[in-house]
Amino acid sequence: RFDSMEAKFDARFEGVDVKLDAVDAKIDSVHRELSGKFNVLVGVMALGFTLLAGLEGYNAIAPRFGQTVMEAPETLQEETTLPGAPSSRPLAEGLVLSDVAKA
Repeated sequence: RFDSMEAKFDARFEGVDVKLDAVDAKIDSVHRELSGKFNVLVGVMALGFTLLAGLEGYNAIAPRFGQTVMEAPETLQEETTLPGAPSSRPLAEGLVLSDVAKA
């Protein structure tokens, strides 16, 4: 009696084992596929963040070509001279070597 029940039990669940093995294989293949895609995603994100940080660093220390120094308008720029400041050029031009020797 037990032998016949065991035979029925084995016959009924024999197909289940095959189906479970197929499902297990499918889960493994999906896991491998998603794992590969996740690794690619992480790699692209790391590359993006690295490029972003590099561009920010470059922007912080790069020389600014093309920027001009702001100048005051022409009306505000005038030549300034110090009043009463002696000029050394007329004194130097008026001296002659003989005058230097006399002194």
